Amino acid sequence: QKTSGQEPPTITPQSIPTDGAVGANNVEKSFNFLITAGFTPFHAAAVLGCMLKDTKIDPAYTKSDQSDTAYGICAWQDSLGRVEKLKDFCYERGLTWTTLDAQLQFFVHEYTITDARIFRYTEFTQSNKFFIACKLFATFYMRVTPDDYARESGERTTLAKQIFDSYNRA
Repeated sequence: QKTSGQEPPTITPQSIPTDGAVGANNVEKSFNFLITAGFTPFHAAAVLGCMLKDTKIDPAYTKSDQSDTAYGICAWQDSLGRVEKLKDFCYERGLTWTTLDAQLQFFVHEYTITDARIFRYTEFTQSNKFFIACKLFATFYMRVTPDDYARESGERTTLAKQIFDSYNRA
């Protein structure tokens, strides 16, 4: 699946929606939110395919192991300070950090604005195949290990394609 020549998304703090995600379920709400924020349908689907695989896009998601705990729709790792960044972002804006809307706002802000270079956002926006986009997002943003990604890459790509086919109205 290719983007069919769509321009990469340009996102500004002003383009991040603050009025709530709309849809019948968390996937549709998240897809619509990302489109409103400026993501192309292709890139929104790639992001959500990875989130769906790892956290079911559940803002209450929690996973712990011996060394760390991950929270939320992006499995933000506590040990990397990302949960604290999420909480600070939400506190500054009067948001409840455990809600889908707040986590989507933080995700877009962190991924596209504050830490775009670290997470290789520009490289992600230049990708035009789901396999590449999912690999970039899972590896650099969600911090999936190479071994885990190798085992699960097909599932992420399949989910991304399904999301694109289900929700793309372009």
